[in-house]
Amino acid sequence: MEHLGWEKCEAYLGYSTGVQVGLELVTMYPDLVERLVLLNGAHGQLLHSLLQPFFRVPLLGGIFHVLLIFILRYERFWEPLRRVVISISTMLRVCVFKPVGFITARHYEHYATNYFLDFFNYSIEHSKNYMKYPHALDCHSSFHLLHTIEQKTLIVTGMLDVLTPAYHSYEMHALMPNSTLLCKTLGTHFVLLEYPEEVGGAIVKFIEEENEDRILQSSKSKSAKVNKTKSRSKSRSRSKSKS
Repeated sequence: MEHLGWEKCEAYLGYSTGVQVGLELVTMYPDLVERLVLLNGAHGQLLHSLLQPFFRVPLLGGIFHVLLIFILRYERFWEPLRRVVISISTMLRVCVFKPVGFITARHYEHYATNYFLDFFNYSIEHSKNYMKYPHALDCHSSFHLLHTIEQKTLIVTGMLDVLTPAYHSYEMHALMPNSTLLCKTLGTHFVLLEYPEEVGGAIVKFIEEENEDRILQSSKSKSAKVNKTKSRSKSRSRSKSKS
């Protein structure tokens, strides 16, 4: 932004873990961003809500931590695990992603399968980096600062999201004073793909309304300046006539 000479960012759009990045950004630099669009994200402590769509299960977050550390420490177990996951990928696509796509009337099982396999299909260094960032995201939280975020915010989630559960979005909406929540009952972590017209339309409307407000505010400020100059000129002419 400094390189481009921008003083402000009109809108920050964050998806999934990008929501935590956006929340950290606006709490560190509140004057840098005018508004937020937060899609399928969490406010922090990601591993303590992963695969828990309706309520947090005690101790599960700690189990995820231990499992990731074990895999990172003992690389010899990684290749057998990778083979098992790849071998069941077809079953996962047919038995999980396809039925969910049928329920939501969207055929995106190939996209969801590739999204999942991206974790395993490349080098072990790629996978290790993938496993490191959940630790960092779980150690991060913006929950205690949500009430200080005054930017107008559109929060979008799906009730069937198992990666960043919907209760994160409800908690953000409850604490952020200028937020609006859009939750799709049958939506998952891919709510933008499942409801492109509705979700995309809501984002466009949200941004266009903000632009209209800005235009109105600028026109009001301009008219106020014009009125001030007119009143000053009138007062000057009156003082001249009196003299």
